[in-house]
Amino acid sequence: MLRKNDLDAFIDYLQDSSGLNSGNAQEIVFPETEQEALDYFKEASQNKIPLTISGAGTGIVGGRIPWGGTILSTEGLKKIIDIEKFKDKPGGTALIEPGVSVEQLCEEAAKYGLIYLPDPTERNAYIGGTVAANASGAKGFKYGSTRWHILGLHVILPTGQLLNIQRGEGTIKNKLHIPIKNGIALSCSLPAYSLPKVKNTAGYHIFPGSDLIDLFIGSEGTLGMVSKIKVTLGELPQQDFTSVIFFKIQAQALEFVLKLKERTYQSRRQKKINDIDAACIEYFDEYALDILRGKYRQIAVGQKAAVYFSQDVFDEQGMNIMEEYAGFIDSLKIKDNQIWFSSSERNKELINAMRYDLPVLINERVKENGFSKISTDISVSDYNFPAMFEFYERRLRNTSIPFCVFGHIGENHLHVNLMPENERDFLKGKNLYLEFIQEAVRLGGTVSAEHGIGKLKREYLKIMLGVKGIHEMAVIKQTIDPDLILNQGTIFEESVFRPL
Repeated sequence: MLRKNDLDAFIDYLQDSSGLNSGNAQEIVFPETEQEALDYFKEASQNKIPLTISGAGTGIVGGRIPWGGTILSTEGLKKIIDIEKFKDKPGGTALIEPGVSVEQLCEEAAKYGLIYLPDPTERNAYIGGTVAANASGAKGFKYGSTRWHILGLHVILPTGQLLNIQRGEGTIKNKLHIPIKNGIALSCSLPAYSLPKVKNTAGYHIFPGSDLIDLFIGSEGTLGMVSKIKVTLGELPQQDFTSVIFFKIQAQALEFVLKLKERTYQSRRQKKINDIDAACIEYFDEYALDILRGKYRQIAVGQKAAVYFSQDVFDEQGMNIMEEYAGFIDSLKIKDNQIWFSSSERNKELINAMRYDLPVLINERVKENGFSKISTDISVSDYNFPAMFEFYERRLRNTSIPFCVFGHIGENHLHVNLMPENERDFLKGKNLYLEFIQEAVRLGGTVSAEHGIGKLKREYLKIMLGVKGIHEMAVIKQTIDPDLILNQGTIFEESVFRPL
């Protein structure tokens, strides 16, 4: 195992994509096997060395930034151990190490006619990091988050034990009970908080009836390091039907989204095949379209909103699916000149490039401004989304801060991007962000739907779960990590442990 204590050797590991630049460490280690990682965990536990797990650095909440001690990089743990395609049904499984990237897994799975369904947008992200954050991708409206697709985990605990957890073999009852060995177990009370029933990656996922494996998924590396991962794989679609519809009236875009979701839900309930079943529904407001128009001149001036949607197509039924969408769109009186269809490979590439370029273009503008972007990660229920959207509109209507709104409207999960150009607007933006958080919590939503809490959103998690909920989580953390050495500063402020 390679070990380095020269600052120049790990300076790049003191940051991630969050813009937080407060990292420091004394050493970095690069295990190449699970056993090497396990051995180092035992050393760190024995000597009470703070230990931060470092993935690809694509996170945007500061989770991998070390606050002292040692960095353990997972980049050497990059083996795809096995891929199995089912013989009697569609799909398969993969057994991988945490340093395998999304891109690497998708490319290898495709050789078997399979696909990794969560498919997070950041292709360079490590699968271990996506497990830690319970990440999701553009098609989360159909395929959900990482949690839905994890069958098994090896987890190295901060105390140096290795857990082999298989889904369905560890149902939580009236308390947390983790057997270690020789009759020894880790045990504590369950938290009393209820997590929002929406797309969510904030708070430990544990309650009576939940699965032990789900406690570690989305725990942001605060409870252990994932060293092996068994995931489900889906059947690789033969094609995907993709479209963007532009609207000159925003209310019509919202009405289209509502109707498309209703039609999709109906198809799923009735288990219809070769019918409308959108995998992805994305929204762009007029300001997002203005930003895109700087690169994509094809976008007509005067559009107030756009909706991007896609559906995976199997069994050579693409023409049937297109006919269903054509009839559906026609029933809503949408004109042909409002629609971009993926009727050719060139059109499909254009539509997808537009969708994926928007965050890049926003970040370029933010860099020019010289102030950090302030971006929400809020999700609420279908029922409460109209109220949340109206609140966004009302509070943004008179702001002087440049902004745009886009994101996963299928899951009621929009990113409001505030792009301040001066110190005064930056502070106003932070206050506005807090108002959005408070309203989302009031409506039963989450403060983090896909990015996690990390070191940047700890105060917002407290708003969502309350001081009592944070302390209940801290009890679990300290039960599993009694010396509090793992991923210090992530999710928890140090002061929360003092009364325990």
